[in-house]
Amino acid sequence: MTTTTRPPDSGTPDSGIPATPAGRRALLAVGVTLLATFMDLLDATIVGVAIPRMQRDLFAGNAAMQWVVAAYVLAFAVLLVIGGRLGDIHGRKKLFLGGVAGFTLASVACALAMSPAMLIGARAFQGAAAAIMIPQVLSMIRVDLSPAQRGPAYALYGAVTSLATVMGPIVGGLLVEADLFGQGWRTIFLINVPAGLFTFVAAAVLLRDSRERERPRLDLVGVVLLAAALMSLLYPLVQGHETGWPLLGFVAMACSVPLFAAFARYERHRTARDGFPLVALTLFRRPAFTGGLLLSFLLFSQVSSFFFVFVIHLQTGLGFSPLRTGVTLLWWSAGVIAAGALSVRLAPRLGRRLIGAGSALTAAGMAAMSLTLHLAGPGITSWVVGPAMILTALGVGAVTPVLLDTVIVGVPERDAGAASGVINTMMQVGAAAGVAVVGAVFFTVLSAQATGYADALVPRLRAEVAAAEVVPARTRAAAVAALRDCVDERVDTRNSFLPPPACFAAMGAAETIPPGTAVRVLESVDAEITRAREEAFTFALKVAVWYHVLASLLGLALIRLLPAGPAPGDPG
Repeated sequence: MTTTTRPPDSGTPDSGIPATPAGRRALLAVGVTLLATFMDLLDATIVGVAIPRMQRDLFAGNAAMQWVVAAYVLAFAVLLVIGGRLGDIHGRKKLFLGGVAGFTLASVACALAMSPAMLIGARAFQGAAAAIMIPQVLSMIRVDLSPAQRGPAYALYGAVTSLATVMGPIVGGLLVEADLFGQGWRTIFLINVPAGLFTFVAAAVLLRDSRERERPRLDLVGVVLLAAALMSLLYPLVQGHETGWPLLGFVAMACSVPLFAAFARYERHRTARDGFPLVALTLFRRPAFTGGLLLSFLLFSQVSSFFFVFVIHLQTGLGFSPLRTGVTLLWWSAGVIAAGALSVRLAPRLGRRLIGAGSALTAAGMAAMSLTLHLAGPGITSWVVGPAMILTALGVGAVTPVLLDTVIVGVPERDAGAASGVINTMMQVGAAAGVAVVGAVFFTVLSAQATGYADALVPRLRAEVAAAEVVPARTRAAAVAALRDCVDERVDTRNSFLPPPACFAAMGAAETIPPGTAVRVLESVDAEITRAREEAFTFALKVAVWYHVLASLLGLALIRLLPAGPAPGDPG
């Protein structure tokens, strides 16, 4: 049984807009929790544009910078279900406030970090605090709001998640380039301090508390089993493309299967013993919940993976600045906002048909993106990709709020926190899997393209080396091979801010070609290398986005698992 104080249904079914003071207070409370959601998601995406400056200032290697990102993602994803269940037990408001406070303190620690190890540790703490904070948002919407108020709340939640994803590069680019108070990249964390303080105070005043009256003990065995299973699955997915997909990573992912099986078996035992497991497996008997989880997996695998490769394409491939990249992504924001506003009014009449329409729009938008890249090539601009991005964003924006409402509406209140954690975890697993799959396709195609362009430049390199009389005839073949490898890595570059290792080797092999001569030869073909890189990255993106088309079409098939009509009422 859940102890909660729910405001009356003060909105209208058509608009969902609260008309009484209690309704307006509920809407303000939702706004506060969504501010925390925005803060979390913004922080997850803002770091990418600041990586080069962090690496320079902290004298960090590539591995350390990978962990700055991975530490947050892993801590967040592994602890989400646990954070949700703790809210059910100890009070959702209390856990939300604790998560906000921890997130704010961790942001300060990130800003004050003086070494890579300090920054990685602070990022892990930040991810753990977010895992305590975020599950409370959906569970409080489910428990504290009336059915008429939930539709607009879920629409706002969907809009916030999409906006934060695209605003990260924009805000990050502005802050890094502005270098406020001489703090450089540290300001991307310092902006969380005033936002966190405001959120904490506002939440303390506006939020209503709710929790299980029985106050059962946390399922510690389930916590350990689930954390081990998720870590075994997510760590290889998050780090795979950076570490070259070693065999050990696939072994770890395979080990997650028996770990998840052991978790499910123990949860059945725990349910039979005291009726309060970490995750109620009865949730998965609901077709709407299971089908919604699968659709959430597909949706977030598309959104995260698209931004991953699209931002790399713009910044590394085409040389866009972080700010110009962010401006390009504003098209997405416009589409999501428009779709969210429409979906609130259309969802009561269309039900799952709106999810189908959104999935079809997403597939059409990604197909249009591939066609745009094919026709425009490397000469794309923010205006050229705008129509395809808006079409895709309209689809995503139409799906998200309806999908969230469909998944969580039938969940009993006593399991709302755990269910919210499961939903958010599935989103994170989908995001990691999408980045892994689409990243693998993107970089595989890119490498193949780079090899072709480098081979095509060999005759030009051979002629330039022969014209340099300082290169002995006996070492010319080796010199050309070294320069060719340098060209290959400059086209297939993953980090535009670091010279490729092969170029270091080519310019350091004095016995083969004098360093000054190697530099002059590479400068003579610099324009060709730049053009080749732009074309290779564009072609790789054109191929990679077809994953999103196929995933959207698969989503259309899964819609049959969802209720045919509007979301059912509150089961209480």
